[in-house]
Amino acid sequence: MSTYIMILYHYTSLQGYRGIRQDGQINESPFGGADAAFGQGVYLTSRGPEWSAKEVIINNWGEAEVGISQYVRKVEYIIQVSVQKQNVIKASDGRDIYIHKGEIPKSAIMRVYSRDDKGNACSFQSKSSS
Repeated sequence: MSTYIMILYHYTSLQGYRGIRQDGQINESPFGGADAAFGQGVYLTSRGPEWSAKEVIINNWGEAEVGISQYVRKVEYIIQVSVQKQNVIKASDGRDIYIHKGEIPKSAIMRVYSRDDKGNACSFQSKSSS
């Protein structure tokens, strides 16, 4: 069986990023959690660091949400991962959301970006430097 790889992005806060570093993996959002609208899994998107924080927030949490400002911290860190396509399900509501079943190990993290004070994404860690 062929293995197809997808390059996707996981958005998180500083606290979330610290947890990923401590745990050595990206943990699944639990079923029924506030950030798990499509069930348990690691939530990803193909929208990378070139997308603005506002665009990512609208994609990831939807335009109908209460306000953009409450989600800004959740897109401070952008984690680029390489995952096997067979472990990923695309959300069915038309947004660019993928759900990875199971934790994503640190070895799948390719690059990490953080946003500067102006909201621009800056690469600060690549796989070779981790």
